[in-house]
Amino acid sequence: MNNERIPENPAAQESDCRWVGEYLHAFVEGEASPLVSRLVGEHLRRCATCASGASALQAERVEVLEALVDAPALPDDFARRLTRRIERSERAALRRRRRSLALRWGAAAAFLIVAGLLASSFLRAGRGDPFGVPHAPPLVLSPPGPAAAQGAPPSPVPPPAPLHRSPPVIVRAAPEIVPAVFAAPRLSTFGQVVDIANRLAPEARKPGAALKDDPCKPDPNKDGRTDITDVAYSCQVLLAGQRVVSASFTLDHPPSPPESGGPRA
Repeated sequence: MNNERIPENPAAQESDCRWVGEYLHAFVEGEASPLVSRLVGEHLRRCATCASGASALQAERVEVLEALVDAPALPDDFARRLTRRIERSERAALRRRRRSLALRWGAAAAFLIVAGLLASSFLRAGRGDPFGVPHAPPLVLSPPGPAAAQGAPPSPVPPPAPLHRSPPVIVRAAPEIVPAVFAAPRLSTFGQVVDIANRLAPEARKPGAALKDDPCKPDPNKDGRTDITDVAYSCQVLLAGQRVVSASFTLDHPPSPPESGGPRA
């Protein structure tokens, strides 16, 4: 088993029930390394509490296996029907995503058209000047009259009219939408496959079977992790309709701890 935390001093840690509890599920399922199996087996022979927990795990494992063995066989075309249902579900989801993307593109194009029409109307209202600035009338100088010839002060020239600058028109462009890259249709997750399988063949489950946990859910033995042995074995039996008889695991004969092959650590 990967990522096993072996204590630096096994002789001092083998009686620690918390350490043994971390690898109790691996010991019951036969996944622990030889060193961990030996330490857990020695502890179970001395600790009644941990031995009771190991018996409970073994009983739950046998209960699941017996329920799968008693399940009726699936029809011959079950795998083909299951694959066809998954493909239809994936194609429908892809069509929904494409329809949503087309609606967003249409809304963005309509916004750009409206913004262009508004900008064009403002430009026409300003007579070609994007800022709508009115031009001041040209100044006309009249020839000096008799009073100017006699040294009279010239008449004051009226100041030009103040320029009123209208605020600029800000046209916001629509944000650029990057089209999403769609992957090819693929099979759904394992949980969706099992859900579709149960809807197609509800008779595949044993009537009245009181399972504590669904064997097709992740981590059925509640060991805190999901591994291939926990999920794939039970669900392959359920989906393929195979009849598996495990003679090595019974309620009356729980697995005995492996004997050490050498001197104790």
